[in-house]
Amino acid sequence: MSSANPSRDYDIVLFGATSFVGRIIARYLLEHGGERRLCFAGRSEHTLTELYGETQVPVRVADASDAAAMAELARSARVIITTVGPYARYGRALVRACAEAGTHYVDLSGEAEFVQDSVRELDDLAAARGAKIIHSCGFDSVPSDLACWLLAEHCGGQLGTVQMVVSDLVGGVSGGTIASMLNSLRTGRPAARHPYALNNELYGPAPSEEASSRPRLGRGESLAPFFMAGYNVRLVRRSAWLLDYGESFRYSEVHDLGSRPRALAFTAVLGAISYLAQRDWGQRVLQRLFPAPGEGPSEQQRATGRFTVTTTELASGHSVRIHHDRDPGYDSTALMISEIALSLLDADSPATAGVLTPATGGGAAALRRLRAAGMEIHTCPASTADHTDSSADERKK
Repeated sequence: MSSANPSRDYDIVLFGATSFVGRIIARYLLEHGGERRLCFAGRSEHTLTELYGETQVPVRVADASDAAAMAELARSARVIITTVGPYARYGRALVRACAEAGTHYVDLSGEAEFVQDSVRELDDLAAARGAKIIHSCGFDSVPSDLACWLLAEHCGGQLGTVQMVVSDLVGGVSGGTIASMLNSLRTGRPAARHPYALNNELYGPAPSEEASSRPRLGRGESLAPFFMAGYNVRLVRRSAWLLDYGESFRYSEVHDLGSRPRALAFTAVLGAISYLAQRDWGQRVLQRLFPAPGEGPSEQQRATGRFTVTTTELASGHSVRIHHDRDPGYDSTALMISEIALSLLDADSPATAGVLTPATGGGAAALRRLRAAGMEIHTCPASTADHTDSSADERKK
């Protein structure tokens, strides 16, 4: 099923095209968007013209706080990509406008409260209007979500205990991403921290959060918490509910830092950031330490980035390995959200509409595009799987 209304002015509108990540996405779309009709939108006409005046791509001025402007933007496109966050503050009008207009929507949100509200308020509306609302289409949470979906496909649809191990992670975090994370930590309501916060209803056993929140030391190696796990596991549980991975499904994420001292230090740093982010004075401290919105690493620095994640179904030993040799938070993220957006225009895009996930909304069409774009995504049978046992960590040599 291709995107809704082909008579719209544009195939894809990128909103937030002047942001740091938005500029990287715009470049990717210019290079890989083919014949798709693009439009770059943002708040500043001067900046839009300065950046894209020579590209022949139309630009539109729109403010995220103007509901009428967001409705007009949504009606102009078949697919909207938005990088304008924090989404809980700046994204509500646009996502609602897309649901009402039957326009497909993708974002980079890792904000549980925003996505929870989207599920509660817009799922039925989007489904009725034929709109796919797909949150979290970057490094959080595409590798997590697609890996579990592929495992389920490989294991007959049902999954038991699954763990994702992040390794060889090299890259930076943009000022905009930091701002969204800090806003979520500071203002997020308790209900958004529920293990099944992003589901329409509870599904499966009460999961333990320990595997994603405490360092694990054993057999000469160390697994620390993965800093995106708190959100990723909830997003994956939504896919599990939508696709029925089975009531025995449990999921966790950890970060293999290769040594005990690194894992302990990393865990301490995460704890300190969480503590500071929930206090006004602590937020001010963190804002001085991290990049400001609009800032990020140079192209040369981003070129040295990379990531590898290995996701294993522990009972069967089957695993999925995903690797990409670009900065996960920037170039890889730009590739992921762009290819998912483009996949929504393809004939083999899943027919399901509503508030979805990268796996349920992108499906095989997105997977095909990501592989063709250079992302290594391999399913490994048990005989060659990289086992990560929950009681005794065994690292592939």
